[in-house]
Amino acid sequence: MLADKRRRVLLAELEEHTDPVSLDALTSAIVARERDDGGQSRSDRVRISLHHVHFPLLDELGIVDYDHENNVIEPQRAAIDGLTD
Repeated sequence: MLADKRRRVLLAELEEHTDPVSLDALTSAIVARERDDGGQSRSDRVRISLHHVHFPLLDELGIVDYDHENNVIEPQRAAIDGLTD
């Protein structure tokens, strides 16, 4: 799970959140952390990969609760802290 660079960036971003956070907010934060000049198309690609790949996996593993209908992610503190310690 931690072999994927985007998931490592995502987990680092989730460490900073204790409350649920929107997919759009996390997309913007990850685009900024990855420091790419791709503009809007880059943001769209990140958002799609988060929605279809990363959050479903992290939800299945119990690291986040992902409400895909409302695009809200709730970090599971104990699971995230255990991965990043």
